[in-house]
Order: sequence, then C-alpha cells, then structure tokens
Amino acid sequence: MAISQRKKRILLMQAIFQLPFHIQEEGADLDSIQSWLEDQPTPLIEEFASFLDHREEIDQVIDSTLVGWDIHRLAKVDLAIIRLAVYEMFYCPQVPTKVSINEAVELAKKFSTDDSSRFINGILGSVIKKYEDRIENKGCQ
Repeated sequence: MAISQRKKRILLMQAIFQLPFHIQEEGADLDSIQSWLEDQPTPLIEEFASFLDHREEIDQVIDSTLVGWDIHRLAKVDLAIIRLAVYEMFYCPQVPTKVSINEAVELAKKFSTDDSSRFINGILGSVIKKYEDRIENKGCQ
C-alpha cells in the first residue's frame, strides 16, 4: 500500500506524539505504538524505528537551541512536530531541509495553536543556524 509523503509524515508525527505517554523511563514498553504501527505501511515502521534510534540526539539538538525554554515544557504536539522535522533535517537526505520546515509549519497550523507555527519555525531556524554544516552533509556520515 503506497501512501503520499504528506500522509506518511502525519502518521509518523502521530507515532512520535505518542512517545511521552508511553515512555516514562528508559526501556519502557512501546507495545501499543508498535501495535498501531503494524496496521501501517512497512516504510513507516522502518522510519519510526530509525527515529527511535536517534531520538536522544534529536532531543539534545532541540534542547540546545531552546533559549529560555526546557524541552519538557514544550506542548507535546509541538515537540512531536519539531522532533519529526529535526529527524528529517539530519537523517533523511531525500527530504530537502526547506521541505521539512515548510511541512512542520503546515502540521503546526493543522494540529496545534495559532502561535505554534511561528514558534516552530523559529526553533527550526535556530537548529539550521547552529547545525548548518551537519544538515548540509546529512546522509554523508
């Protein structure tokens, strides 16, 4: 079953969104998310597994760019959108950085508050400035 890139992105964001509700401590049970993913196309399952492999580093990148904020204070929807965009910017060479940012802003407009799209755009802009060399060379690591 083929799905559009946008649909895949929304489904991946939904899986990422579920994480804080299932991971209270390291090694927590992800069975409910895995069950939900079993009904999804295989590429989505693989992409979520890749995201999980890099989640700690993604969170460190996000946390390092937040000024006057703590990653744990972010709205869960906004955090899921930012995590997805940073994952794409760092680990998906087939997705241009501008597309990741644009899609993140569009997801925020659809799923979050009126101010979230500007907030998310600002955070992702800070990520680009701070990690420009790494983002330009993604996939070459």
